[in-house]
Amino acid sequence: MNLDLINDFLAIARAGNLSAAAVQRNANHSTIYRRLHLLEEQLNCRLFERLHDGYQLTPAGEELLVHAQRIEQEADAAERILAGKDTSLQGEVRVTAPENIAYEYLPAYLEQFHKIHPQIRVSVIVSNSDLDLNRREADIAIRATKQPPDYLVGRRVLSLSWFIYGNSKYLRRAGKISTIKDINNFDWIGPDPGLLYIAAFNWFHKNVRDEQIVSRASTLNAMAKQAETGMGLVVLPVDQVDKKLTKLMAFTPGDGSDLWLLTHPDLRFSGRIKALMEFLTNAFTGEKRLIG
Repeated sequence: MNLDLINDFLAIARAGNLSAAAVQRNANHSTIYRRLHLLEEQLNCRLFERLHDGYQLTPAGEELLVHAQRIEQEADAAERILAGKDTSLQGEVRVTAPENIAYEYLPAYLEQFHKIHPQIRVSVIVSNSDLDLNRREADIAIRATKQPPDYLVGRRVLSLSWFIYGNSKYLRRAGKISTIKDINNFDWIGPDPGLLYIAAFNWFHKNVRDEQIVSRASTLNAMAKQAETGMGLVVLPVDQVDKKLTKLMAFTPGDGSDLWLLTHPDLRFSGRIKALMEFLTNAFTGEKRLIG
């Protein structure tokens, strides 16, 4: 059985329709349709019910899904183990990082890294979500967290401090915040509910009245940009802030977070991955902009 056809089948099962599966597989709609038809012909059974709102697994499809996921896991494990044994300093390394780290810090770091290791090609995946390192969606993850996943290994490179920030235009209008008890005397840029898993924002959600929140955003970058216009104050980690915002006071009630470089245990001895992990560790550790 062709492994590509199995991967197409998994993409359809996960996405629920051909269009989204085609995006996952970097193919067009007709190609995915043709491959599914070929797989069903080879197996002599129907794998999906074609419904008006998407594709639903048949009983035969449900049975194949169990085996297909096992095949995928074994293939991913084999790829990771072999990659981990490759000590050469060449090839591709996929790094996932949140947007501000990807925009403000990685470009200069990677330019320096390229001069040292010109045969290593780094691909940056800008994402605030947790990509699956088991499936090699990325080789290295840069994550701000207090507790990284148990199945990954890596290094805590620094602690990120959180502060209350405001634009000078807003501060001239609203006055200065003296203590954390003054929080309800000001307008605020708040987090979208999707960010409440972050300790600082969870505290913020419980202690700032809804009527004080003039706007919300689903990313830290968007929150910073709104605060830069003078709409209100904002709580952010130090890595998110540029010169348009003034640091007002440390924000400790919500706790901070640590910046981690993480990889899968099978990949930690790969030459190119190890080289980039060590380089980024040194770069972030010496980054003065990230010291509160």
